[in-house]
Amino acid sequence: MNDSQHKRWIATCTFCPTLCLYTCPVSNAEGRDSVTPWAKMSLIGWLEQGVEPLDHESAAFAYKCLGCLACNTPCRHDVQVPDVLFAARARAVRAGLSPFEAALFCPEEAARSEGEPLLTKLRAAAPSERFVDEAQVLLVPGAETLLWAPEIVSDLFALADLLALDYLAVGEASAMDTGYELWAAGFLDLFLARARTFVSRVARYRKLVLLSPHDLYMLRVVYPRLELGPLPAIESGVSLLAEKLGRQVARAPYRGQVRYHDPCFLGRHLESYQGPRRALSFACHEPPLELRWHHSESYCCGGGGGLKHTSPATADHAAATVTDNARSLGTDLLVGACATCVKMFREAAPDLKVEHLISVLGRAFTVPDRDEG
Repeated sequence: MNDSQHKRWIATCTFCPTLCLYTCPVSNAEGRDSVTPWAKMSLIGWLEQGVEPLDHESAAFAYKCLGCLACNTPCRHDVQVPDVLFAARARAVRAGLSPFEAALFCPEEAARSEGEPLLTKLRAAAPSERFVDEAQVLLVPGAETLLWAPEIVSDLFALADLLALDYLAVGEASAMDTGYELWAAGFLDLFLARARTFVSRVARYRKLVLLSPHDLYMLRVVYPRLELGPLPAIESGVSLLAEKLGRQVARAPYRGQVRYHDPCFLGRHLESYQGPRRALSFACHEPPLELRWHHSESYCCGGGGGLKHTSPATADHAAATVTDNARSLGTDLLVGACATCVKMFREAAPDLKVEHLISVLGRAFTVPDRDEG
């Protein structure tokens, strides 16, 4: 993002009659004008003009953003609010004025502090025979997957066995973090060091298969923008399965009302809507249904932009908005394609059945006898 574009977005947003107001999960949760997209963009403009001082209090408003891009859907001018707010976070970090510590945004540190590093979680979830040193195609589950839903890795390899995807392997580099949360929080020096290490560790592979929408966005958009590369070919694990499973017949299709939630980074950011739905349809007895907010209008789970660390109650409200909608529609199974979404929804609604898309596919295609009716 160049400086002139940055200024145009701020000016356009500041003089807009807040057409996006209803879309922001943060302002909807907190119910105050000061955290609407318009107000946050106006504040950044005032900070850059010197009208308001940059301090811990003003910097905190830049962290009231999920990076979900929901405000962009109704925007007539394609203003990228998260880009501006994330840049403001980086400015606060450089000035030593971020209200948060970098350690808060390091999932590898979180895993170590819990006594189970990401590589240990990977070894517990992936079959030992899939650790192949000379492999050319590497699975990168993502730190969030290993932290919160490592069973997705086991389910993926069960499907890989069924589909004879013998080339798909894991290695120590599979347990690395691409640095999404550090980047989003504005700790760019730490992010760049982590990103360069990641690039060097995966350089020997021909292709990376990713499970995290955040990682997909980082490697397809942010790394190239920052000229961090070259990188191997990138493929989504969901896309890989959608292509292969169309030739298979589900052994135990799910019977009940199934609804799919579009993750922000897979949907609005990367515009992948039909592939996950097509894959899910293979595992269901009836076509999956939609939530009230779906496709480009999908409501964020609350797990992006580091908000679950900086404003947990606000993040929880966003998740509960989705799960309340799912329950009101009579949903039997809520399906996501992001481990962070799955975690947020399970915590918001323990009584609602929530599964990752890959786990749903794994049970439908690899378990011979199941009664979900």
